[in-house]
Amino acid sequence: MRLTGNHFFQLVECITEFVRRELGQSFIESPVIDLNIIYHDLNNVTPLIFVLSVGSDPMAGFYKFASDQEYRDRVQSISLGQGQGPVAETMIKLATHTGDWVFLQVLARLTINKKLN
Repeated sequence: MRLTGNHFFQLVECITEFVRRELGQSFIESPVIDLNIIYHDLNNVTPLIFVLSVGSDPMAGFYKFASDQEYRDRVQSISLGQGQGPVAETMIKLATHTGDWVFLQVLARLTINKKLN
């Protein structure tokens, strides 16, 4: 069995509904993120990690925050995949010394393959 495309989104909807019924609405709602508060817990070796749901995109909010902090020119962004890991690693190592920020973008896809007898 292979799960892709519309089947994936149907699975996500079913799981979301199950969690809402069994645990409550608060378990399926994304909290509002206040980067001004979170920022004080970060340093050059403590990353900020966004775990996203379908349709969410923190990039605009992150860039606005970086601009507010007068750091927009010091943000580097890279989409991981197709050999970009070593490039990202170099960016991160450099940023731990320069104080620049690195925004790593990762697209994860769920594919389930199961042999049927």
